[in-house]
Amino acid sequence: SIAILLATDNYMSYDGIIKFISALTNNTIQLSKGTLVNWINGFTESLDDEITTIENSILNGYYVNADDSAIKINGNNYNQLCLCNASSVLLYASKTKSKEAWDKTILSKYVGIIIKDGTKVYDKYNNLKGQCCAHIIRYLKGAYEFSEKKHGAPKKISNFLRKINEDRSQKIAKKISSFTEDEITKYLKDYDSLIELWGKELEGESKIIYKDEINLYNRMKDEQKDEILRFITDFKIPFTNNNAEAAQRGIKVKQKVGKFRSENGAIDYCTIKSFILTIKKRKISLIESIKNILLGRSVLAK
Repeated sequence: SIAILLATDNYMSYDGIIKFISALTNNTIQLSKGTLVNWINGFTESLDDEITTIENSILNGYYVNADDSAIKINGNNYNQLCLCNASSVLLYASKTKSKEAWDKTILSKYVGIIIKDGTKVYDKYNNLKGQCCAHIIRYLKGAYEFSEKKHGAPKKISNFLRKINEDRSQKIAKKISSFTEDEITKYLKDYDSLIELWGKELEGESKIIYKDEINLYNRMKDEQKDEILRFITDFKIPFTNNNAEAAQRGIKVKQKVGKFRSENGAIDYCTIKSFILTIKKRKISLIESIKNILLGRSVLAK
């Protein structure tokens, strides 16, 4: 249990784990890397029912956070695909992040709302979608901090989105489940006015020099407006995609300790990490959960 935890959640190298177990047992247990790999493989195979339970939890959820992260497997470019919500996490190792790759996950069977960044691959699914406003605010910050023209509208829109989220959070804290129709109408009208102001600032600007800003303006004006503002009309979805970003941070740390030498190793990591992150979200004892799986006892699959 300790070895599996160190390998997948504390990001210790296999050599480090072997030394630690040896020191912990006063040199009584001298593991080999082969034994450690076999333990991890065996634990992964024992998680089938647990992963099925996690899958069902996400499939039955009102929304899902979806995201991807670049990884390396034996020096080759791969991706980690992530689906999660407030109580469950699923991670996948994939050669690509294409629609075909996502179709191999449970996303192809999901019917709820997809919370995403601006990546267009999710547009090929018919689900309702909400966008991560943290990404939008980040892009707006680039528009007003790094543009030579220092356009004022992007900063105003950024502050406007933050203010709406603050208002929403206050209502949620008071057990209020939605804005009033008048509040929604005013927010949408004010948003359109700010976008119109931004359009006037961009009039006559070079489409080459300010291409990124113009693309963001077009996204927020027409193409993805409904997705970006969905958090206003639906308090049940999150304002950001931070759930997915947090779930993927571990693999960055893991790769600083040591690279994945095989696709199977990356798959094992993603499977075990899905279980561990879900256990953490549900505030269940982690070491006891790993021990129970090793002893053949269900943890989530009950």
